[in-house]
Amino acid sequence: MIYQESSQSIPVSSMHVFCDVGSVFEVDGIRGASHLVEHMCFKGTETIREARNLLVQYNKIGADFNAYTEKRYTTYHINCDDTHVPMCLKLMSDMILHSAFSKKEFYKEQKVVIEEQIRGEDSHIGILGDDMDAIYFRGSPYAFPIDHISYHPTPTHLSYEDILKWYKWYYHPSNMVCSIVSNLPFTKVISILKRTAFMDPPPKECPQLPFAFPKLMPALAPMSSGKVNIRYIQKKGVAATILAIGFRTCGFRSPDKYPLMVLQQILNGFSGRLFTALRTKRGLTYSSACMVDFNEHAGYLQIRVLTDPKRLIQENCDGVLPVLVRMIEELKKGVTAEEVRHAKGGLKGAYLLNLQSNDAIASYNGSQIILTNQSPKVPFQEVYETYLAKVTKAEIDRVIQTYVCKENLLVGLLYDHAVPKKKIEEIVDRVK
Repeated sequence: MIYQESSQSIPVSSMHVFCDVGSVFEVDGIRGASHLVEHMCFKGTETIREARNLLVQYNKIGADFNAYTEKRYTTYHINCDDTHVPMCLKLMSDMILHSAFSKKEFYKEQKVVIEEQIRGEDSHIGILGDDMDAIYFRGSPYAFPIDHISYHPTPTHLSYEDILKWYKWYYHPSNMVCSIVSNLPFTKVISILKRTAFMDPPPKECPQLPFAFPKLMPALAPMSSGKVNIRYIQKKGVAATILAIGFRTCGFRSPDKYPLMVLQQILNGFSGRLFTALRTKRGLTYSSACMVDFNEHAGYLQIRVLTDPKRLIQENCDGVLPVLVRMIEELKKGVTAEEVRHAKGGLKGAYLLNLQSNDAIASYNGSQIILTNQSPKVPFQEVYETYLAKVTKAEIDRVIQTYVCKENLLVGLLYDHAVPKKKIEEIVDRVK
């Protein structure tokens, strides 16, 4: 358990419970297990069998309760009035650790998960993202989606017995982190926890699951064999072409992630390089953004643009793709001291705004323990001053030279009408 006293006068507590399991632990034949177990934890407990009767307990006190499955972990979170912390923690511990796991509800919920994945087929950005992850993280379990319609060829593909074993193997207190930010004193929170299922004894020893990775594999395969990777996905009914240009970067333990985060800020924003080049100067697009992501094995820096397909490549090489390629080549000449100063100001403001959120702090504290196996070395409120404020122009220029290169390059396009592939490849090939 990790506790932090709230700095807010509003009597609201945030509680995040992280289970140390996600899709990266799954192998073929069991993919989708982590996400399905998350759903099953909402389907009743050993004492409250009906799902509706369980969920009404949160609704009647106005608590914000939900869960999500990431590739690396699964999280259940509640925001509630301080006075309701005892009830919410007890109920959440029962949901997670004493799930009814009814066989009837299990097969019903598989249909719900399939419906969710069908809806995901309408997320064009998600489709392109999954496809590009398969390249960025090739050789690593991060290459696979958290869940996908292909994991569920039938509503009964995942067997009740296998998923129940998965649940019992991973869902026990010694495989969890409870992160709490509250106005309640630490001693009071400990007293409350002692009356919940989070104090259950360790499970009896059992053999390793044959269909789960005992540990995450660190291996990464090369992104390409000398040729630039360009992923083309044609999908009917897509009005705006989605273009993504990205570069494989470092894992989350690397100090390079901080210069990359400042670089992301330099590219983003109304005064950033992306908005200036594409919209302010040329009016080429409405939506453009740069994003970074980091996991154990690697990460990426990626630019994503939604554009009119006619503006992807225009005459005189003034379309979206040629402009982005020229911008990347300019970026390799280095950033300016003024850009670094402005980017740091933007990041500082974002961190200050997040300090208003107990939820953001509870999420940070818990995820740091899951990812690093230790309490955060630096509290959330000191991350900017400790890491980001110290990033120099020279460090940003260095990470650009290290990662923004052809061998790390990946381009993705999702579109409806045919695109000029030969011309696209000629333009992309200009990246050195």
